[in-house]
Amino acid sequence: MSQSLFYHALGLYGYHHLRMRIKGGAIYLYMVRAKKRCFYCKSYKVIQRGYCWRRLRTLPICRKPVYAVIKIRRFYCRQTRFENLMIAEREKHYTHSMENYVMDLCSVMTVRDVSQYTGLHCKGRGN
Repeated sequence: MSQSLFYHALGLYGYHHLRMRIKGGAIYLYMVRAKKRCFYCKSYKVIQRGYCWRRLRTLPICRKPVYAVIKIRRFYCRQTRFENLMIAEREKHYTHSMENYVMDLCSVMTVRDVSQYTGLHCKGRGN
């Protein structure tokens, strides 16, 4: 898959595509950050000590849900810490581009309609 598609269409910049899977009607894009770099001290001289996978919801393609499954590497520089994601907040399960997409939909639809359209959970009263 083209890196240009990740960057321009899905807003996933700075990542290399590893593989793609289609499972249960959803598209899973497996990716890893392009550069090994400590985001706190900005050093490229890091030692990798393990990793974990994080699944983030991103923009749909043809009404199919798309998940970015990102390999987050644990680096040792001065301290041991995980890579920083630039495309999502630390505790969120969706990307910045998905957040902007939902906000745009909320300007023309009700929250319940946006929830049904995107397949995301609608928090709040009256559901």
